[in-house]
Amino acid sequence: MRYPLLLSLLAALVALLFVASLLIGPAGISVSDSLAALFTGGAQAEVLVMREIRLPRTLLAAMIGAALGLAGAALCKAGCAIRWPSRAFWGHRPQRRLGR
Repeated sequence: MRYPLLLSLLAALVALLFVASLLIGPAGISVSDSLAALFTGGAQAEVLVMREIRLPRTLLAAMIGAALGLAGAALCKAGCAIRWPSRAFWGHRPQRRLGR
């Protein structure tokens, strides 16, 4: 699979999960009412649930996920640049697990 295709599929998956996180919750609000409360207004309770609870929760989750992804990429890049000693250097032998 090519890199741009994979990147676009992952971006579409993130967007789909972002919208699903906005629309799914314990309050019994339908999809059309959720979208109406988010964009145009609507009933006061639905607007409160969408704009004060679900939207900040979803944005925070997206920012935390992005930060964790960047931190993981940075650690991977830093780990690849360092030549760690092999497991045999530290005395690790896989045969010890089998009782040999």
